[in-house]
Amino acid sequence: MDKDGIVFVESWSNKKLIYNSFTFREIIKGVMIKYANKSEEEAESILAERSNFFSIESYDNACLVSHEIEYHWAMLWACGEGYHANGYSYPPPNGYDEWELEYRENKRLAKECFEFLD
Repeated sequence: MDKDGIVFVESWSNKKLIYNSFTFREIIKGVMIKYANKSEEEAESILAERSNFFSIESYDNACLVSHEIEYHWAMLWACGEGYHANGYSYPPPNGYDEWELEYRENKRLAKECFEFLD
């Protein structure tokens, strides 16, 4: 089960990050519903097929995954490679940041999916 607050430490520098797995998954699901016009059931099915993706197990792996924003992962999985050439926006459309902030607040999600700490 996805949960928030997973802490990873980089072995050679002791830098830390917090991986909010539940929030990451929920934001991706919300993007699929809002911007890729998927039903909740369709979004859940897509996420279930990629459940291993959310099983991040190291600082390095978290850095790799966090390199792309949630919008990108959602649209890639919901609409396929090259989604931006098929009428979907990349970068995120106008109003996305406001939508995401409100979605996080309404769902009581973490403010960030990946929190890098010094």
